[in-house]
Amino acid sequence: MRQQFPITLLVAIIFWAKSDDSNVKAEILRPLCPLIRCLLPNCENGYIVNQYGCTTCECNPCKFGQPLFEYPCGQGQNSCVPNGGLCKVSNSDNAYCCPNEHPGCCPPISSPRVVLCFKPNCQTDAQCGVGQKCCGPCLACVNVTIS
Repeated sequence: MRQQFPITLLVAIIFWAKSDDSNVKAEILRPLCPLIRCLLPNCENGYIVNQYGCTTCECNPCKFGQPLFEYPCGQGQNSCVPNGGLCKVSNSDNAYCCPNEHPGCCPPISSPRVVLCFKPNCQTDAQCGVGQKCCGPCLACVNVTIS
């Protein structure tokens, strides 16, 4: 009986049971995120929010959202691209599966002038065809310059 007490206590700490009428729900408590202040300059796509929901000081390489942690990149694992992602490397040399991105680069934007944009025809690369990306100040599907 003495050996069961620490295990029961551990289970009580990890799970929280809530009773609603005769339904019992168990939820895993999330870890507390440390309060951090990043010394890096602002990142173009913000910082990575890790799989626990905590903000890190690593710049997010993904243009259209947070990395898909369930699809690892590298080491022979080819699960990112079939699930609509693209493996990209962060400024800390970590590879992440970025959602809704196609390979290649957007063509350079011509000299700055006044641009009148109407309704964009895309929000992410996933809405564009193969060999295209969602680019430019007006968000339009255009052919990539480098694949």
